[in-house]
Amino acid sequence: MRMTKVALVLVLSAVEVAALSAQDVSPTNSLPNPYRTIANYFQLPQGREWGSTSAVEIDKDGRSIWVAERCGANSCGGSNLPSILKFDPSGKLVKSFGAGLLIFPHGIFVDRDGNVWVTDGQDDAPRPQGTAANTLSGPPPGATRGNQVFKFSPDGKLLMTLGTRGGAAAPAYFYQPNDVLVAPNGNIFVSEGHGGANSRILKFSKDGKLLKTWGTKGSGDGQLDGPHALAMDSRGRLFVGDRSNNRIVIFDQEGRQLDVWRQFSRPSGIYIDKRDVIYVADSESESVSRNHDGWKRGIRIGSARDGSVTTFIPDPIEKTTGTSAAEGVAADVDGNVYGAEVGPKGVKKYVRTAASTAKTIPRTPDGRPDLQGIWKHGALPATGVLPYLPAALAKQRENFTQRATADPLAQCFLPGVPRIMLLDYPFQIFQMRSALAMTFEWQHVFRLIYTNDTAASTPLPFWMGDSRGRWDGDTFVVDVTNHNDRTWFDAQGDYHSDALHVTERYTMVDVDTIRYEATINDPQVFMRPWTITAPLERQKKTTGRVLEYPCRAELEEARGEFNREQRTWYRKDAPPVKPFSMEPRAVTAVNVDRAAISRMPDGKPDISGFTEADAGGANWGFEPHNEPFTPGGRGVLIDPKTGGLPYQSWARAEKQDRHTNTARGYDDPTAHCFPGGVPRALYVPSPFYIIQTPTYVVILLERMSWRIIPLDGRAHLPDTIRLWQGDSLGRWDGDTLVVETTNLNGKTWLNEVGDVISHAATVVERFTPVSANVIQYEATVNDPVVFTRPWTIGMPLKRNPKGELLEVACLEDNQDLLHLKDVKERGIQ
Repeated sequence: MRMTKVALVLVLSAVEVAALSAQDVSPTNSLPNPYRTIANYFQLPQGREWGSTSAVEIDKDGRSIWVAERCGANSCGGSNLPSILKFDPSGKLVKSFGAGLLIFPHGIFVDRDGNVWVTDGQDDAPRPQGTAANTLSGPPPGATRGNQVFKFSPDGKLLMTLGTRGGAAAPAYFYQPNDVLVAPNGNIFVSEGHGGANSRILKFSKDGKLLKTWGTKGSGDGQLDGPHALAMDSRGRLFVGDRSNNRIVIFDQEGRQLDVWRQFSRPSGIYIDKRDVIYVADSESESVSRNHDGWKRGIRIGSARDGSVTTFIPDPIEKTTGTSAAEGVAADVDGNVYGAEVGPKGVKKYVRTAASTAKTIPRTPDGRPDLQGIWKHGALPATGVLPYLPAALAKQRENFTQRATADPLAQCFLPGVPRIMLLDYPFQIFQMRSALAMTFEWQHVFRLIYTNDTAASTPLPFWMGDSRGRWDGDTFVVDVTNHNDRTWFDAQGDYHSDALHVTERYTMVDVDTIRYEATINDPQVFMRPWTITAPLERQKKTTGRVLEYPCRAELEEARGEFNREQRTWYRKDAPPVKPFSMEPRAVTAVNVDRAAISRMPDGKPDISGFTEADAGGANWGFEPHNEPFTPGGRGVLIDPKTGGLPYQSWARAEKQDRHTNTARGYDDPTAHCFPGGVPRALYVPSPFYIIQTPTYVVILLERMSWRIIPLDGRAHLPDTIRLWQGDSLGRWDGDTLVVETTNLNGKTWLNEVGDVISHAATVVERFTPVSANVIQYEATVNDPVVFTRPWTIGMPLKRNPKGELLEVACLEDNQDLLHLKDVKERGIQ
């Protein structure tokens, strides 16, 4: 196997990285240890002492801890103490069971439903004097207990037993079962062989039927010697701790060997969390094992994706001849690590030091964790069986049978919270002191989370709910209320009522990971609250932008319900069109009260907050107008001053047809609730909210769309990427924000009277604060496909410091489109 090295760099120190081969792997001993040790954290009943334990696991809730302990000694033979213990996150013992059942609890696993699996790794047969353990492939005669795998409910009810009581040699099972793991599909994997002549993996169906086995004792490919631990990553790869061979062997679930890793030392225990962080415990190097000198005992932490090793928690005992440090290992959702110890007896907790956490988490100038960036969920959790009320469960089952059409996302409706956070599309977070915004690629959805200590301003129900955020230490907590009852949690029909209250928690684990939790409380549907947890992972391999997936527009185009306009829509085979040359335009002279203009910490004008355009009827025409059935308008066209828009002849005729032919009302994209485009999105008669950071201005439009305007000097997107809202780049020219938008798709209209714009347009907007709450807005449209020269509109934008956006669920509540379709197709007025 060819050796590969992956180089990673930390700010403070180099990271020793995996060599993914069996040769020339240097010990990974000199890595940083950002953890402090908490001994005696777990509270046993008075009079009970810790015995040996190699089995520690995290509960389904992500924080409680399960331990299988050997009854105050190194065996439970002859003891009536319960050997399976559950501790709450504070270390308090809250449950115990298994008394008199197990002899030698060795491995433990909690499945997606919260059931607890434990292996019993020894038997009660007498060993004839002089018998060498490594010559045995099965239990000696007389074994009546042990060598089995047990499945318990969370309350301790025995649900399943695998294996012959007392054990059995191959092809029967088990002899010395070490560890157990349940895959997401329910298949069960057991590793067998703890120093005996057997070493193999057994795979069972979810109902306990043996499906296959693989592995023989040895050190070659596909062989194992003491497969002591099992773990599975988000890709479904099975990691086997091949301890006596000082390696991890990675298999697929059919037993095909994929890789061998030696950089994690001699693996007694393996744990892989939902972010694919791998934790590997070595309890034997340079002590029990003398074939691995030079490697230090302890817990190594790294990546299950690329094999890099980044952290090492060393055994504090330098020299010993017995097992020492953790043999079993697990980590909770907060990143705390737990080590189960055989030799020292007990379980230790390892917590990241405040200093190390502070160094790895980016922060805003006010000291809060900086959540900004582009994110997408990582490995999705298994929620198990949701605690439905009986009548609600019947409704969920009905939803499931009708899910192909009944799922609101089948119509591209707003997903609701928390579903929007777990869709397979990226989103971007923007963070201010008074608000935090999330812009989602899916259907131009956004979330605006107020952080100004205000309560919901209206009792109205919303598809996306009403979100109010606060900081609890370094965790951002969001209360989401005012839901309607029309969204689902997932594509399986799991649903809620309008009594839903979602409490979200965003905790930055490291620079590239946010731990996301959502607790669901809906007493009309569920018997109790329940929580879902998933990692949010920073997206680095992107264009540096969240693009757009206009779900409904693509759906209607595919159905033939929204047809191409060949003269304005972008075509990849069309020759490029150069814009008109033009001199930079000065902002129209207005009185400016500079002293009244509020400013950001960097000195730039503060244009953030709730804003409405005093649009002068621009959505019904740019020139003065007073026609029947439409709002009148003062006119906003400032260049040219007379003569109207400088149309080419074909475009003037097209505009006239759109305006006078009532059948053309269906062709206006906003009638379909598609994005308004630039500049129209600002003067469609709905307010918007501006988020402003040093590197971005973000415009959140109440009609559920957004514009992201980077201020960092980047280049425009490639010409072949075309968007409804285009690609906007901004810069400050004194106190004026200048925004240039290109890459339009040519599908939008400029207003309801049909003014035309094409894919070739470049739009230059100018936002100039003129007083505390007024911004002078101008937009110059340069479109050589449609017009004979550039032209400009202007209007004031008025800010309301106390205003809040509501939610215009245009698509979901669109009552006009069917009528417009009838007008177009059947001439019905």
